[in-house]
Amino acid sequence: MRRRDSDSKLVYSTDHPLERICTVCRRSPCVCREAPSLPARQQVIRISLERKGRGGKSVTLLKGFQLTRTDRESLLKDLKRVCGSGGTLREDHIELQGDHREGVAAWLEQRGFRTRRSGG
Repeated sequence: MRRRDSDSKLVYSTDHPLERICTVCRRSPCVCREAPSLPARQQVIRISLERKGRGGKSVTLLKGFQLTRTDRESLLKDLKRVCGSGGTLREDHIELQGDHREGVAAWLEQRGFRTRRSGG
């Protein structure tokens, strides 16, 4: 947005006046008002183990969730409680500290998700 006012020192801004930052997710465009979650039986979750770039530590990766952010956050909270370990939510996957592939697969299948192991 260019200004031609002689009083303003602003030369150029990338802010668009119609774009608003969401008060919930603090992003523009809003990511918290995404598509609704799919039922668990329609989702296939890929479970893998990764060690690269983590100083030799293992991390269980869960990919393929088609859930809203709030649903993913509550699922992560339950998974951390069940596994007894830490974890984090990334944009497209969930990371759990340690090797929890078997336990996580069984727990997700009890809740209706279909699981597949991927990688070594």
